[in-house]
This record gives sequence, structure tokens and C-alpha cells, in this order.
Amino acid sequence: MKSVIVYSMLLFVFAGVSTALDLEDYLPFDIGNSWTTRDSSSEGIDTTVSEIVDTTTMAGHLTYIFEDRNPDETDTTYMQLRSDGLYNLDSEEPVDSFIRIIPNPVDYGDVWSVLYQDSSWVESPYTYYQHIEINGEAIGPGMVIVPAGSFPNCLKVAMTGEWNYSVLMGPDTVYSGGGQIGENSMWLAQGVGPVKFYNMEIDESDTSIDISVLIEYNLTRVAEFRENLPAGLSLKVSPNPFNSACAIVAPAGAEIEIFDVNGRRIDVIASKPAPDETIFGNEGDCRAPRARNDGEREYIWQPGEDIGSGVYLVRAKTYSGSVAKRIILLK
Repeated sequence: MKSVIVYSMLLFVFAGVSTALDLEDYLPFDIGNSWTTRDSSSEGIDTTVSEIVDTTTMAGHLTYIFEDRNPDETDTTYMQLRSDGLYNLDSEEPVDSFIRIIPNPVDYGDVWSVLYQDSSWVESPYTYYQHIEINGEAIGPGMVIVPAGSFPNCLKVAMTGEWNYSVLMGPDTVYSGGGQIGENSMWLAQGVGPVKFYNMEIDESDTSIDISVLIEYNLTRVAEFRENLPAGLSLKVSPNPFNSACAIVAPAGAEIEIFDVNGRRIDVIASKPAPDETIFGNEGDCRAPRARNDGEREYIWQPGEDIGSGVYLVRAKTYSGSVAKRIILLK
């Protein structure tokens, strides 16, 4: 039964309000990004490197392949950052078993259901029944200080749960049990990702606590374009992910560029255009921007045939500063 509890806890790790938070700002997922943590538990201190080694498509969605390497083993986890949340899949589970562990967008104080599962199986002469329920909560903002630095305005995602089970022989219950699973929390910093983990597991006769803190992180060149958002400067892209075209809403007069994951500029959508000017990119094209009452302009970007599926960065730059947003093209 302890293995069931441990498995449930592993789901946590990669487990219209104006203050709602976009997970893309807290989870910079790109190939080559890595996070190194110092892990402390009752068994000692280890170091784990979590790296995005590749991407693939699973269940119709762009999927990031994570390798978690420590001195004892290497584990693989699959993560999807969909428009409605962060999804996780353990490497040993079927591809249709992705679980949404954080909704998107999410706001401080939000509470949601991560897992509600009833299952049963037979191992003659016994029949087993099990119930697992896991809920998540968004807490913050807060400051987190770890060896990698000080990170203000962190989003804390706390997950707790309970379980119960029974063993029957025919109509008679021969054993039953249950209780709290424990607590699993992670702190996410804007533009960096996870900076701290807290995992408390409760077994029938034991309680264990593991704490992991970020000591180093390396992001791809896409992350270098992330800049603090100046007052009054915004950038919106929809839909995201997209298939053939997406709408980009940016301040009037902004220069809009598209970059690949290596930081190479692949398209220029606008270069301080006039409201009635038709803009043509290097690889794709864009219809004339549509004026809006809020002082912004809307452009439609249609990537060229030679631009394949993947993660890209759209950046809007004005005299007051610049803002960037990750976009996902699925052809």
C-alpha cells in the first residue's frame, strides 16, 4: 500500500479575474532548460538535475520530455502546458492518463480537484477497493530565498489528499484503512520555474519529509528575451497553441518580432506600422492591423510553409520597453 501512496504523491511534483496568473509566465518550458536542486530527506542529501531533453506529441498535444537525474537513477516524466493547465504523465502510465495538476489561468486562493479516483481489483480470494482524492490550492504571492537567489512574487501550489481502502473476502471485510496522504507543495518563480519543493508523505506508521531547493538553473536563449513588463505594455496571443494562424494584440506602434528557441529571428510582423498599413513578414504574412478602442492593434500571423511545429517567442517592443510571450505552433 505504501507504493500506492508514493505513486500518488509523485503526481504532485509534476504535479475572468484581473489578477489571474498565466502559467506560461511561471513555467519556461523549452528544450535544453534545466533546473538543479539540492534534495534533503531522512536518507541524506542528494542533487537532482531536471532537464527538458526533447519534445513530442502525445494525445494530440505538444509534450515536453523531462529527465530527472540523480546519483542513483534517471526518471522520465512527460509534461504538457495546455491552454487550460499543466498536465503530468509518469513514464510508466498509458498516454491517455495525463492528469491536470494546475489549471490555467490560476488565481491566488483558487482550489481545484487534481485527482478523484475509485478503483478495484481482484487477487483471489480477495477483492480490493481503493479511493484516492487529491486537491490543489494556489497561495501567494510570496518571497522565496534559495541558493540560486531571491525570488519575489512566487506562486505556491499546495496539494493535499486522502485515501482509503478495504479488502474483502466474499461479502466480509477483512481489512480497511485510510487517512491523509500528506502535503506536496512547490513554489514557482516568474520566468524561472520551480524554485522549491516540500513533500510530506504519511504512511500508516511513518511520516517522511523531503525538501528540495533550487541551486542552479539554465534556460535556453528564449528565456533571455523575457523582460519585466513595463506599465501599460501588454501582449496577447490567441489561440495558443495554434494551427495555421494566431491573433497578436500589442500596443499601437510596437515592433513585433518572432524568434525560434535558439533566439534566431524568423519573422518581423510589424515595424511601427501605420494603422492602415499591410504588413508582410519574412516567412509569413499578416493582414492590415485592426485598430482597437484601447489603443492597441491586432495582427494575424500566418507562419510560412517552412516554419514547422514547435515553440516560438513573439516579442513586442516600444520606446518604453518590451514584452515577450511564448507561443506554440502545432501543424
